Amino acid sequence: MAHVAWYFSTVVACLSITAAVFMPFVAPGTIAVFVIVLLSWQARFTVLPETRARRAQRKSVRAVRTEEKQHAAQLRWQLAARQESIDTYQRELRALADRRAQIDAEAATEYARIDRWRDQELAKLVRERTHLQSWKNTELSRRTAFVEARHIGDELARHRIDVAQIYGIGRTVVAELDAAGIRTAADFHGIQIHGGFGQSKTVLILHRDGRALKVAMVGESRAKSLDRWREGLIGRARSQMPAQLTAPIRAQVEAEAAQRQAGITTREASVKSAAEVQRRTAHKQTQEQRESLIADEQSTRSSHAAAVAAIDRDCALYRDDVADAERRLQAELRALDAYKAVRFRRYLLALTTGRT
Repeated sequence: MAHVAWYFSTVVACLSITAAVFMPFVAPGTIAVFVIVLLSWQARFTVLPETRARRAQRKSVRAVRTEEKQHAAQLRWQLAARQESIDTYQRELRALADRRAQIDAEAATEYARIDRWRDQELAKLVRERTHLQSWKNTELSRRTAFVEARHIGDELARHRIDVAQIYGIGRTVVAELDAAGIRTAADFHGIQIHGGFGQSKTVLILHRDGRALKVAMVGESRAKSLDRWREGLIGRARSQMPAQLTAPIRAQVEAEAAQRQAGITTREASVKSAAEVQRRTAHKQTQEQRESLIADEQSTRSSHAAAVAAIDRDCALYRDDVADAERRLQAELRALDAYKAVRFRRYLLALTTGRT
């Protein structure tokens, strides 16, 4: 029946074309008839069971392909997330490395500061210890100078000029000296001679109260003899000075020096102890910072490993889904190939040739 209807439609179409050739004014109607014929057979073709089955198979292929694309997109997203996790992990490791370098640098700076302070303080104590011997000698000389001067003064006061038998100093000169207030070796402390080179010389005797006295009958020779006598007495008094005069002073200076030395030793130990306490404190702080850094690093590594493992599990699932979708897509495509012959032109050809 379908063949007869197709033949009839073909005859009608041919007659319309022929009429359009000989009667051009009917050409639009001919075209309309031709289009109506094709559309009617196209509509009939679409309701055939084979066409419906092919259309359903195509829909199934599209659904499987869409599912495969979705799984592939999810897999790509997981792979991108994995790479982002790796990049973040690398940045965190670099930050931890920078933090470790900063901790080490700060610790080295703090240790250097402590050592520099300790060395400066110890250097001060070394200089103080070095100057201690100089201080002891100076202080001993200063304290014994007064005792020695008093001892020499006492010794000089014991020697009178009138009984000393000094060369050139007779009774008359002794009387003049006595009138000037010079009776013992302690009453004067030197002489001064002015003039010379053709000028008359002036001889002065320096009294112990600071006056410079010109004594009658005491010229240069007698003044020098008098001064040599005094200097000899001073030298003998120094050489015969009892040791017990300076022994207490020496012992006192030695005791003070020992006390100062003990103080320097105590301060030196205190400086070393303080530096060691500071180093231990700095080491403890540094160790706490390093332990915190290690804990953060372990946490970072653990978190990264867990995140990557979870992503890898998801990736494995999505790879399986993609592979399964690809297999089903290939199966659907093979099933669709079975409908390769279901075409509208083949349908028209079959109607024309009489084949089913």
